[in-house]
Amino acid sequence: MSEETPSVQSDGPDLELLRKIRVQLDQLRNDRDHYIKASDIEGLFLSLNSDAHVRETDLQNISGDSVLPTGDKNKTPFSLLLEEVLLLLSLSYMTIGKNNELPAVYSSLFVIKTLLYHLKNAGAYSRQDLKALEAKFDDSDRIIENGKEKYGKMWFEFFKSQLEDCRQSLVPVKQNLDGLSPQLDPLYEKLVSLVRQITAAGSRPKVVLSEIKELQEKLNEVESSRVEGCFLAPDGTIPEGQQFVNDLLQKCQFVADSILSNSLRVDPNLSDLHDELVGIKGKLEQLMLTQAWSMRETDLFDLLKQLRGLDGLRVDDRFVGTDGASPEEGQKILLYLLRKSYALIYELLYSSKPISESLQPIFNQLSTLKKCLLEVQRSGGVSSARELFPFSIKLASIDNLRNSKDGAFHVGAEIPEGQGAVNSLLEECYEICHGLRCQVEDQ
Repeated sequence: MSEETPSVQSDGPDLELLRKIRVQLDQLRNDRDHYIKASDIEGLFLSLNSDAHVRETDLQNISGDSVLPTGDKNKTPFSLLLEEVLLLLSLSYMTIGKNNELPAVYSSLFVIKTLLYHLKNAGAYSRQDLKALEAKFDDSDRIIENGKEKYGKMWFEFFKSQLEDCRQSLVPVKQNLDGLSPQLDPLYEKLVSLVRQITAAGSRPKVVLSEIKELQEKLNEVESSRVEGCFLAPDGTIPEGQQFVNDLLQKCQFVADSILSNSLRVDPNLSDLHDELVGIKGKLEQLMLTQAWSMRETDLFDLLKQLRGLDGLRVDDRFVGTDGASPEEGQKILLYLLRKSYALIYELLYSSKPISESLQPIFNQLSTLKKCLLEVQRSGGVSSARELFPFSIKLASIDNLRNSKDGAFHVGAEIPEGQGAVNSLLEECYEICHGLRCQVEDQ
């Protein structure tokens, strides 16, 4: 990949060629009979400059608050399409295991920006939540800096600006917690967890009232820990930020009481929206369970697009029903489902490993094998070396998949990403096997 951005034509970007790139990306991600090749994805990224003639000004049109769903209405067809192509390319880079390449950063920053917007409006988050995001920013910054020479000035500055937008969006979110003493952080985090649990339980199609009552008991424990109406620090002093904790406690109690009294329900005119958001959340939760086995990061594209479409339909931050009105009943539940879905997408991106999907089956087999070996080790080992034969045979069969010349796992003509992780796991399994064999010989 050239260190300098290729020269572009003076007549501006090519919308038709950008559409062709989008079609090719769709074809690659929807083809489940073949693994996505790194060469295909990298070639399509290069073609944004060489074929579609994307310019710095085009990238500027999809920066800042325009990343938010509410900004979609003001974008040109080219900007909307370019945003989708960049998102698909970013997810594709993660699918081929190139998580530490500059284009892969875009999808995480894209989701984080929206998530921060919703966190600020929701008001129920802790400093620990924000520290995790700051750590992600630091990781992204390193990736962007490392890609400066490889991808050229235009792309470096674009991704750097995306990161800076996220950092700026974090500032008011952090400021919302100004005045909360660190001594009250553990209590505040507990209440954040409780309000999320209560809202999650209340948003299910079938609400289990006993679950809500159990959570209410935990709220009562928090409330009863006050001394003369104040929450005390471990040293007995009254720390600053009492209002923060009291307000969140009241919010928790209000949501729990509303669920139990059946007043926190969804207006019939919002039921279609509710069903769609429940469906999206359900699919994302399923992906959380099957991520290592069957998920491509590109699978998140349609769900994220669907989610942003619903988010962008809100008027003054409120969902509009089929009758054109914005009924109060159901707004909190719908917002919870929306925000939870964004959070699930972020979790799926955050937990994605830099291993190509073509190497993932081998990595999964070794992960399972390691768990079995550790369980044997924990249960006291084996009584004879013969009991280790199945493990040894499986390890040898995986080891034999490596190319005899370079020791790498090849898939067709490519050497996919994730070699280090797979080899490391293979060595760990060998070491556990060796340790168990030595135990038998010492007996």
